[in-house]
Amino acid sequence: MVIEDMDIWEASCRGYYLEVLSGSISGDGAPDGRMCGYLIGSVTYYSFHERLTVLFVSDGHYIRRGFKATYTQFNFSALSGKKCNICS
Repeated sequence: MVIEDMDIWEASCRGYYLEVLSGSISGDGAPDGRMCGYLIGSVTYYSFHERLTVLFVSDGHYIRRGFKATYTQFNFSALSGKKCNICS
């Protein structure tokens, strides 16, 4: 999952935050744990256990853009435990 944009009120990440659970961060500096405030650039998360949990918390007092994320699902189960010379 790539978080492309984020504008979440940043009062110490208490009432407003985005948290990605069950994922592995990429080498681009994706933070582990709660995120709030503004995002400059993008961050990428990977999941190797067929799930990625995204938690967005807002207490509703402030209105901001929120966040924009995209994800791509890959299915590698067809190759697990098998060897092949040409695989598609």
